[in-house]
Amino acid sequence: MKERGQILIVVAVLLAVGMTLLAVAVDGGRLYIERGRLERAVQAAADAAIGVVGDEMVRLAELRRGEGAETCQPSPQCYLQEEDWQALESDPLLAERVEQEARDYAARNGLKEGEGGLLQLSVEYPLIEAPGRTLGVRVTARREVAVLLVGLLGESFYQLNAAATSVIPGRPEP
Repeated sequence: MKERGQILIVVAVLLAVGMTLLAVAVDGGRLYIERGRLERAVQAAADAAIGVVGDEMVRLAELRRGEGAETCQPSPQCYLQEEDWQALESDPLLAERVEQEARDYAARNGLKEGEGGLLQLSVEYPLIEAPGRTLGVRVTARREVAVLLVGLLGESFYQLNAAATSVIPGRPEP
């Protein structure tokens, strides 16, 4: 019995398995890198947005300090009164500035809606946690990434999601 040509079948099977493993490795690496980029960009947007709140907090604290509030630790939180905190939470113009800063910073980091596979970017402010003791901003994003292996299986995109929160702690008890 002659065994000629059997090596071709073995090579063909090994080639198919090798190409599949290569596609999984390339797709996995790409998804890992894209997820890291998305998470970093979303966190940077949340940090930039909370900076707007911090600036407003400092402005309000300076006004209170000028009114002769008692001397306390060098921290804006110690000068703010309950109505200042409520103004930070309910000012629609501040909320608009916070959202715009988050969207601008996200766009500078490659997250502009409608471009680069970005499906959705949302900004939530005010994010009040721990019964009003923490004021924050949450930014979430959903992005589509083109991948090879999923494309071979009928889908050409994979969705990545990321969320980041930045907070200002330290609101005193009323």
